[in-house]
Amino acid sequence: MLEELELLLIESLDAAVPCRVCGGMSLPKFSQLVLDRIEAHYYECLECQTLQVINPDWLNQVYVQDDAGISDLDLELVQRCLQLRHLILNCFQAGLFPGRRALDYGAGSALLVRLLRDIGLDAYGYEPYVNPLHARSFMVSDLAPPPYDLITMIEVVEHLVNPQEVLTQVSELLSPGGTILISTSRYDPERHDHTWAYLCPAIGQHITFYTDTAFKYLADKLGLSLRFLNGGLCLLTSRSSSEQYQSYLQQAVQTYTEQCQILDQMGLGYDYSYAGADEEQVRQNLFS
Repeated sequence: MLEELELLLIESLDAAVPCRVCGGMSLPKFSQLVLDRIEAHYYECLECQTLQVINPDWLNQVYVQDDAGISDLDLELVQRCLQLRHLILNCFQAGLFPGRRALDYGAGSALLVRLLRDIGLDAYGYEPYVNPLHARSFMVSDLAPPPYDLITMIEVVEHLVNPQEVLTQVSELLSPGGTILISTSRYDPERHDHTWAYLCPAIGQHITFYTDTAFKYLADKLGLSLRFLNGGLCLLTSRSSSEQYQSYLQQAVQTYTEQCQILDQMGLGYDYSYAGADEEQVRQNLFS
Protein backbone atom coordinates (compact mmCIF):
# COMPACT_ATOMS: atom_id res chain seq x y z
CA MET A 1 0.00 0.00 0.00
CA LEU A 2 2.80 2.39 0.91
CA GLU A 3 4.61 1.60 -2.32
CA GLU A 4 1.44 2.37 -4.34
CA LEU A 5 1.11 5.74 -2.62
CA GLU A 6 4.75 6.51 -3.31
CA LEU A 7 4.25 5.64 -6.99
CA LEU A 8 1.19 7.89 -7.17
CA LEU A 9 3.16 10.71 -5.57
CA ILE A 10 6.01 10.27 -8.04
CA GLU A 11 3.57 10.27 -10.96
CA SER A 12 1.92 13.44 -9.65
CA LEU A 13 5.27 15.18 -9.24
CA ASP A 14 6.27 14.15 -12.74
CA ALA A 15 3.08 15.75 -14.05
CA ALA A 16 3.56 18.98 -12.07
CA VAL A 17 3.94 22.32 -13.85
CA PRO A 18 4.75 25.78 -12.42
CA CYS A 19 1.78 28.01 -11.66
CA ARG A 20 1.55 30.98 -14.02
CA VAL A 21 0.44 33.21 -11.12
CA CYS A 22 2.77 32.41 -8.22
CA GLY A 23 5.26 29.91 -9.66
CA GLY A 24 4.19 27.19 -7.21
CA MET A 25 3.60 23.54 -8.06
CA SER A 26 0.41 22.84 -10.04
CA LEU A 27 -1.03 19.35 -10.38
CA PRO A 28 -3.67 17.87 -12.71
CA LYS A 29 -7.27 18.60 -11.68
CA PHE A 30 -9.37 17.45 -14.65
CA SER A 31 -9.51 17.44 -18.43
CA GLN A 32 -12.27 18.27 -20.89
CA LEU A 33 -12.82 19.29 -24.50
CA VAL A 34 -12.59 22.92 -25.57
CA LEU A 35 -13.95 24.14 -28.89
CA ASP A 36 -15.72 20.74 -28.94
CA ARG A 37 -12.61 19.06 -30.33
CA ILE A 38 -9.42 19.79 -28.37
CA GLU A 39 -8.60 18.12 -25.06
CA ALA A 40 -7.63 20.72 -22.46
CA HIS A 41 -5.85 19.90 -19.20
CA TYR A 42 -6.73 21.95 -16.12
CA TYR A 43 -4.18 22.14 -13.29
CA GLU A 44 -4.60 23.54 -9.78
CA CYS A 45 -1.78 25.25 -7.90
CA LEU A 46 -0.91 23.82 -4.49
CA GLU A 47 0.12 27.27 -3.26
CA CYS A 48 -2.43 29.85 -4.50
CA GLN A 49 -5.00 27.33 -5.84
CA THR A 50 -5.21 29.05 -9.21
CA LEU A 51 -6.89 26.83 -11.80
CA GLN A 52 -5.19 27.05 -15.17
CA VAL A 53 -5.22 25.39 -18.56
CA ILE A 54 -1.73 24.30 -19.50
CA ASN A 55 -0.35 24.65 -23.01
CA PRO A 56 -3.41 26.33 -24.59
CA ASP A 57 -1.90 26.16 -28.05
CA TRP A 58 -5.28 26.68 -29.74
CA LEU A 59 -5.48 30.35 -28.77
CA ASN A 60 -4.21 31.45 -32.18
CA GLN A 61 -7.42 29.93 -33.56
CA VAL A 62 -9.76 31.98 -31.36
CA TYR A 63 -8.06 35.40 -31.59
CA VAL A 64 -7.93 35.91 -35.33
CA GLN A 65 -10.98 38.00 -36.31
CA ASP A 66 -12.06 41.55 -35.49
CA ASP A 67 -14.75 40.23 -33.15
CA ALA A 68 -12.68 37.33 -31.81
CA GLY A 69 -12.71 38.59 -28.23
CA ILE A 70 -16.49 39.03 -28.03
CA SER A 71 -18.46 35.82 -27.65
CA ASP A 72 -22.14 35.23 -28.17
CA LEU A 73 -22.06 33.63 -24.71
CA ASP A 74 -21.26 36.98 -23.07
CA LEU A 75 -24.97 37.54 -22.64
CA GLU A 76 -24.96 40.66 -20.48
CA LEU A 77 -22.05 42.68 -21.80
CA VAL A 78 -24.07 45.89 -22.04
CA GLN A 79 -25.60 45.63 -18.56
CA ARG A 80 -22.16 44.96 -17.09
CA CYS A 81 -20.74 48.11 -18.67
CA LEU A 82 -23.70 50.19 -17.47
CA GLN A 83 -23.27 48.98 -13.90
CA LEU A 84 -19.51 49.56 -13.98
CA ARG A 85 -20.16 53.09 -15.25
CA HIS A 86 -22.22 53.67 -12.10
CA LEU A 87 -19.51 52.26 -9.84
CA ILE A 88 -16.71 54.25 -11.46
CA LEU A 89 -18.73 57.47 -11.42
CA ASN A 90 -19.48 56.97 -7.72
CA CYS A 91 -15.81 56.28 -6.94
CA PHE A 92 -14.76 59.35 -8.90
CA GLN A 93 -17.30 61.57 -7.16
CA ALA A 94 -16.16 60.17 -3.78
CA GLY A 95 -12.60 61.28 -4.51
CA LEU A 96 -11.10 57.80 -4.83
CA PHE A 97 -9.17 58.56 -8.02
CA PRO A 98 -6.44 61.24 -8.15
CA GLY A 99 -7.58 62.47 -11.56
CA ARG A 100 -9.83 61.88 -14.59
CA ARG A 101 -7.53 59.93 -16.90
CA ALA A 102 -8.61 56.30 -17.43
CA LEU A 103 -7.59 53.32 -19.55
CA ASP A 104 -9.74 50.29 -20.34
CA TYR A 105 -7.25 47.48 -20.95
CA GLY A 106 -8.80 44.87 -23.22
CA ALA A 107 -11.55 47.27 -24.19
CA GLY A 108 -13.40 45.00 -26.62
CA SER A 109 -15.89 47.10 -28.57
CA ALA A 110 -14.89 50.08 -26.34
CA LEU A 111 -18.41 50.49 -24.95
CA LEU A 112 -17.08 51.19 -21.46
CA VAL A 113 -14.65 53.76 -22.88
CA ARG A 114 -17.58 55.55 -24.53
CA LEU A 115 -19.63 55.46 -21.31
CA LEU A 116 -16.75 56.80 -19.21
CA ARG A 117 -16.09 59.64 -21.64
CA ASP A 118 -19.79 60.48 -21.56
CA ILE A 119 -19.58 61.10 -17.80
CA GLY A 120 -16.54 63.34 -18.11
CA LEU A 121 -13.54 61.04 -17.71
CA ASP A 122 -10.60 61.35 -20.08
CA ALA A 123 -10.91 57.67 -21.00
CA TYR A 124 -9.03 55.61 -23.59
CA GLY A 125 -8.97 51.97 -24.60
CA TYR A 126 -6.34 49.40 -25.45
CA GLU A 127 -7.55 46.46 -27.55
CA PRO A 128 -5.30 44.31 -29.78
CA TYR A 129 -8.01 42.03 -31.21
CA VAL A 130 -11.53 43.48 -31.37
CA ASN A 131 -12.89 46.31 -33.50
CA PRO A 132 -13.46 49.18 -30.98
CA LEU A 133 -16.50 50.47 -32.80
CA HIS A 134 -17.84 52.60 -29.92
CA ALA A 135 -14.71 54.74 -29.44
CA ARG A 136 -12.31 54.33 -32.35
CA SER A 137 -10.84 57.81 -31.90
CA PHE A 138 -9.90 57.15 -28.30
CA MET A 139 -7.81 53.99 -28.57
CA VAL A 140 -4.09 53.72 -27.79
CA SER A 141 -1.87 51.40 -29.80
CA ASP A 142 0.73 50.90 -27.08
CA LEU A 143 0.93 51.12 -23.30
CA ALA A 144 3.34 54.02 -22.99
CA PRO A 145 2.74 56.79 -20.42
CA PRO A 146 1.18 59.25 -19.57
CA PRO A 147 0.05 57.59 -16.36
CA TYR A 148 -3.58 56.70 -15.69
CA ASP A 149 -5.60 57.38 -12.56
CA LEU A 150 -7.85 54.38 -13.26
CA ILE A 151 -7.18 51.25 -15.31
CA THR A 152 -10.02 48.81 -15.87
CA MET A 153 -9.54 45.16 -16.83
CA ILE A 154 -13.08 43.91 -17.37
CA GLU A 155 -13.34 40.18 -18.09
CA VAL A 156 -9.69 40.17 -19.19
CA VAL A 157 -7.46 38.40 -16.66
CA GLU A 158 -9.06 34.98 -17.24
CA HIS A 159 -7.71 35.18 -20.82
CA LEU A 160 -4.07 35.73 -19.82
CA VAL A 161 -1.28 33.19 -20.23
CA ASN A 162 1.15 35.53 -18.44
CA PRO A 163 -0.84 37.36 -15.74
CA GLN A 164 2.16 38.40 -13.64
CA GLU A 165 3.86 40.03 -16.61
CA VAL A 166 0.71 41.80 -17.84
CA LEU A 167 -0.35 43.06 -14.40
CA THR A 168 3.17 44.31 -13.71
CA GLN A 169 3.13 46.23 -17.00
CA VAL A 170 -0.33 47.64 -16.25
CA SER A 171 0.57 48.64 -12.68
CA GLU A 172 3.54 50.64 -13.99
CA LEU A 173 1.06 52.83 -15.89
CA LEU A 174 -0.71 53.96 -12.71
CA SER A 175 -0.38 57.51 -11.47
CA PRO A 176 0.42 57.92 -7.75
CA GLY A 177 -2.72 56.89 -5.91
CA GLY A 178 -4.13 55.22 -9.03
CA THR A 179 -6.38 52.14 -9.10
CA ILE A 180 -6.80 48.98 -11.19
CA LEU A 181 -10.38 47.68 -11.31
CA ILE A 182 -10.65 44.00 -12.27
CA SER A 183 -13.73 41.92 -12.96
CA THR A 184 -13.58 38.14 -13.22
CA SER A 185 -15.43 35.26 -11.58
CA ARG A 186 -13.15 33.92 -8.84
CA TYR A 187 -12.45 30.21 -8.54
CA ASP A 188 -13.49 28.35 -5.40
CA PRO A 189 -11.95 24.84 -5.24
CA GLU A 190 -14.66 23.74 -2.80
CA ARG A 191 -17.52 24.72 -5.13
CA HIS A 192 -16.28 24.61 -8.70
CA ASP A 193 -15.44 21.60 -10.85
CA HIS A 194 -15.44 20.79 -14.56
CA THR A 195 -19.12 21.80 -14.80
CA TRP A 196 -18.45 25.43 -13.76
CA ALA A 197 -20.05 27.59 -16.44
CA TYR A 198 -17.28 30.21 -16.29
CA LEU A 199 -14.79 27.74 -17.79
CA CYS A 200 -16.53 28.42 -21.12
CA PRO A 201 -14.94 25.45 -22.93
CA ALA A 202 -17.04 26.10 -26.04
CA ILE A 203 -15.18 29.40 -26.50
CA GLY A 204 -11.69 28.19 -25.56
CA GLN A 205 -10.53 31.64 -24.34
CA HIS A 206 -10.80 31.30 -20.54
CA ILE A 207 -7.59 29.69 -19.33
CA THR A 208 -6.71 31.18 -15.91
CA PHE A 209 -9.05 31.22 -12.91
CA TYR A 210 -7.97 33.06 -9.77
CA THR A 211 -8.74 32.49 -6.12
CA ASP A 212 -8.76 35.17 -3.43
CA THR A 213 -5.34 33.83 -2.41
CA ALA A 214 -4.03 34.31 -5.95
CA PHE A 215 -5.14 37.94 -6.03
CA LYS A 216 -3.58 38.56 -2.62
CA TYR A 217 -0.31 37.13 -3.93
CA LEU A 218 -0.43 39.37 -7.02
CA ALA A 219 -1.26 42.45 -4.95
CA ASP A 220 1.70 41.81 -2.66
CA LYS A 221 3.95 41.19 -5.66
CA LEU A 222 2.89 44.48 -7.22
CA GLY A 223 3.03 46.42 -3.97
CA LEU A 224 -0.64 47.36 -4.19
CA SER A 225 -3.51 47.27 -1.72
CA LEU A 226 -6.33 44.82 -2.49
CA ARG A 227 -10.05 45.20 -1.85
CA PHE A 228 -12.69 42.68 -2.96
CA LEU A 229 -16.13 43.95 -4.01
CA ASN A 230 -19.30 42.07 -4.84
CA GLY A 231 -19.99 40.71 -8.30
CA GLY A 232 -16.52 39.37 -9.07
CA LEU A 233 -14.87 42.77 -8.76
CA CYS A 234 -11.66 43.72 -7.00
CA LEU A 235 -9.61 46.89 -6.65
CA LEU A 236 -5.82 47.07 -6.70
CA THR A 237 -4.67 50.50 -5.62
CA SER A 238 -1.43 52.30 -4.92
CA ARG A 239 -3.29 54.61 -2.57
CA SER A 240 -2.77 54.13 1.16
CA SER A 241 -5.75 52.45 2.78
CA SER A 242 -6.60 55.21 5.24
CA GLU A 243 -9.81 55.45 7.24
CA GLN A 244 -10.91 58.28 4.97
CA TYR A 245 -10.28 56.16 1.85
CA GLN A 246 -12.23 53.24 3.33
CA SER A 247 -15.09 55.59 4.18
CA TYR A 248 -15.18 57.03 0.65
CA LEU A 249 -15.02 53.55 -0.88
CA GLN A 250 -17.81 52.27 1.35
CA GLN A 251 -19.93 55.26 0.33
CA ALA A 252 -19.26 54.66 -3.37
CA VAL A 253 -19.97 50.93 -3.16
CA GLN A 254 -23.18 51.52 -1.19
CA THR A 255 -24.46 53.93 -3.83
CA TYR A 256 -23.43 51.49 -6.57
CA THR A 257 -25.24 48.64 -4.82
CA GLU A 258 -28.43 50.70 -4.55
CA GLN A 259 -28.22 51.58 -8.26
CA CYS A 260 -27.71 47.91 -9.14
CA GLN A 261 -30.79 47.00 -7.11
CA ILE A 262 -32.81 49.50 -9.15
CA LEU A 263 -31.48 47.96 -12.37
CA ASP A 264 -32.33 44.50 -11.03
CA GLN A 265 -35.90 45.60 -10.35
CA MET A 266 -36.10 46.86 -13.94
CA GLY A 267 -34.75 43.53 -15.22
CA LEU A 268 -31.50 45.15 -16.35
CA GLY A 269 -29.12 43.85 -13.69
CA TYR A 270 -25.98 41.86 -14.40
CA ASP A 271 -25.72 38.52 -12.62
CA TYR A 272 -22.19 37.06 -12.74
CA SER A 273 -23.64 33.60 -12.10
CA TYR A 274 -24.76 33.69 -15.74
CA ALA A 275 -21.24 34.28 -17.06
CA GLY A 276 -20.40 31.46 -19.47
CA ALA A 277 -23.92 30.04 -19.41
CA ASP A 278 -25.69 29.30 -22.66
CA GLU A 279 -28.78 31.25 -23.67
CA GLU A 280 -31.15 28.40 -22.90
CA GLN A 281 -29.77 28.09 -19.37
CA VAL A 282 -30.26 31.82 -18.79
CA ARG A 283 -33.83 31.67 -20.09
CA GLN A 284 -34.58 28.82 -17.69
CA ASN A 285 -33.09 30.79 -14.79
CA LEU A 286 -35.04 33.94 -15.67
CA PHE A 287 -38.43 32.49 -16.57
CA SER A 288 -38.75 29.29 -14.55
